[in-house]
Amino acid sequence: MRVPPPSSLAPIPSFSMVKPVAMAEVLDASKEKLFSSLVPDSSAKALSRYTEMVDDITRSLAEKLQQGSELARVRLKEMDLPDSLYALEGNVSLPEDLKEDVEAVQISGGPAGLEAELQQLRDLRRVNQSCWSKLKSFCKRKLERMPNSEANLELDGHGLSPAL
Repeated sequence: MRVPPPSSLAPIPSFSMVKPVAMAEVLDASKEKLFSSLVPDSSAKALSRYTEMVDDITRSLAEKLQQGSELARVRLKEMDLPDSLYALEGNVSLPEDLKEDVEAVQISGGPAGLEAELQQLRDLRRVNQSCWSKLKSFCKRKLERMPNSEANLELDGHGLSPAL
């Protein structure tokens, strides 16, 4: 079989691959569903449900955020903190001494650590007062046993002092 020369072949008849439609009819923007043939109705409805769901979630999260912000604002107001926080918003740097003190408090455990140290100081004060009372009573007994010539010391409210 040989391939015939192109000039000996009959011309190919024309064939329309698409249905001809008037462009004015396709591009008419007054129609409600301009792209209905491009996007199936079920897909459009699914997209609509999805956007409604996203809007509902966004709205509920925005409401929760608003409630949380309001609650935080009220609690900060109860602690008299808003003014302090607003003062710090201006990027004001702390003096070096104060900065070191803040770091020391943070190292010691923050406010809870300071409370523990304060309680320890209270306990030590109680022990010291007890020791001081015992010492005063001991000194008083000793003074009472001494002869009058040596008892020129008397006990005042703060400790032993010479009698005037």
